[in-house]
Amino acid sequence: MLRVKCGEHNHPPLTCELAHPSHCKMTNDVKERVHTLSAASVAPAQILTLIRSEPLSEHVIARNIYNLKRHHRIEQLDGRTPMEVLLSSLIKLDVPNTHCVDANGRLT
Repeated sequence: MLRVKCGEHNHPPLTCELAHPSHCKMTNDVKERVHTLSAASVAPAQILTLIRSEPLSEHVIARNIYNLKRHHRIEQLDGRTPMEVLLSSLIKLDVPNTHCVDANGRLT
């Protein structure tokens, strides 16, 4: 049942459930599948096609895939810049490198 909270809304009620973000949420299983496919270098459009072919995943949209990939990347960086992550990896692997940092410890 539809209840009107504000009679002065600027558009009629939505007819398509995909128009509202709450209907496009991914389950944890779908999120894990997106992470796995992304790690295997599968393109977002292909990930979307694969996810939509699975039962109960037909409401996922492309923006969900891109947002999840971006969120995962931010988590991987852990507050560092991509260059800082690269340098850290080089140091861990004992790869010879030369780098400069400023007085605040930031790469220059």
